Amino acid sequence: MAENVIQHGPRKAERINTYRKTPKQIVSLSLVIVLSLGIGAGAGYFLYSLFGISGKENDYSLYFKGYDYLSCSEIEDMNDVNLKTRDVKARAALAINTSYYKLYQSPYTYAYTQQVVNVKAGVNVKQDVEALLYFGPDMYFSQNISNSSMVHTSDRYYDYKDGSIHNYNGQYPKDWEGKEDDSKTYDEMIQLRGKLCSPFYKLHTEKDGSNRKFASYDVNEKDYSIQEMGFTGFNFDASTMEEASIQKEGDGYLIQVHMSSENVAGFREMAAQMQMTGSLSALPAFQSADFEYHMSENLELNYVRSISKYIAKTMGVKAQCTGDDYTYYFTSSTPFLDEQGREVKPPKPNEEFGERHSLDETKMATYLRGKCNL
Repeated sequence: MAENVIQHGPRKAERINTYRKTPKQIVSLSLVIVLSLGIGAGAGYFLYSLFGISGKENDYSLYFKGYDYLSCSEIEDMNDVNLKTRDVKARAALAINTSYYKLYQSPYTYAYTQQVVNVKAGVNVKQDVEALLYFGPDMYFSQNISNSSMVHTSDRYYDYKDGSIHNYNGQYPKDWEGKEDDSKTYDEMIQLRGKLCSPFYKLHTEKDGSNRKFASYDVNEKDYSIQEMGFTGFNFDASTMEEASIQKEGDGYLIQVHMSSENVAGFREMAAQMQMTGSLSALPAFQSADFEYHMSENLELNYVRSISKYIAKTMGVKAQCTGDDYTYYFTSSTPFLDEQGREVKPPKPNEEFGERHSLDETKMATYLRGKCNL
């Protein structure tokens, strides 16, 4: 089967025309970015401890209690979504989660994220982030490189489905050369990062969603509490959304979602990811997050734009941060091949450690930039 054709998003200089009628400025994430990274783009969230601001902190004692992602197998298109519920937020959540479920069903999935994080207070600092995500039959892989005039960080995560996440972290990609594996168990990574860099898995939790422990990657496993997807650090259901809209966009759909600090369960796992990758002293306080999901008529995800606003804290100092990112998705039933017919796959931990756009950079990054026309 051929790779899915992607529809590219608007350029970053453009403004989002949102469905919200108030003249409120739209500022927000990834993984997300993902980072989306849940996409794994959390490395872009950094605090610059040059200045402080005031702002309330979020009460993250409320946990997300899961979503029945496996039920998305019953959904083929938006008509099926509309038959399930009349509530627009529930429809938006079902369509978004179905688009992630369809990614999970693909033998090979790549995601590419570009993110800009701005810190404004006294002095303006811009952080540029590039994140890669690979989900294949034998392993899962995530890479983040983040640069500004003040902060540099690079990390790689490998999951060989052996019960551990193998981490390689440094200030620059060259630090990966000869770096020892800083492995974490799945449970340790869930506690530190919120979610695994994995498309789908099951958890054991308490009734309120707390005490999150890894259960299984097996879709047929019966002994579990909730299901989870790692494409994004955010959690989508009707209860986590403040507003949502669905509209036709060409042959597909545009789904817009607004989240606010009124329900932090939608942010909690992303906040944990940001605290870990940004070396923050506390979970960041989300103020808002706005999302644009662009998908085909069959709910196949093309790209996501997300914009977030939050307060980050380290060493007792708070800073106002805003993030703007695009994440593009590609799927295939067979391995991805470059123009020479060679398989495009994650690098080994101690290879391809050049800076972005250098001859020895990660070949997967070069390949995905080309597919995104970036």
